[in-house]
Amino acid sequence: MRHTLLPRFAVFVCLFLLGLARLDAQALAFVTQSVNAGTVGQNYVFTLEATGGIGNYQYSVNSGFLPPGLSLSIGGVLQGTPTTAGSYIYTLRLQSGTASELKTFNQ
Repeated sequence: MRHTLLPRFAVFVCLFLLGLARLDAQALAFVTQSVNAGTVGQNYVFTLEATGGIGNYQYSVNSGFLPPGLSLSIGGVLQGTPTTAGSYIYTLRLQSGTASELKTFNQ
């Protein structure tokens, strides 16, 4: 009976040596620590940043509400035209592969 595990291991070793596979993925984290305030009636664009994980970051609103007139793209871009002044507290979820991280913002 042939071992099928050995060829798979050999492929992984080759990819690892080429730098295409990693044993120790860096912890997923938000780089963005705060979000700039917008001005009612003026176009607003702000891009969130992250580090770690396996790339392909996906952002979503976990709880709370974005300021009225703003939306969040899956790629981490807050954009729109704010319609109502005020203080808004919301928590965003960052996902990369099976890892996720939460961060609360006050805007």
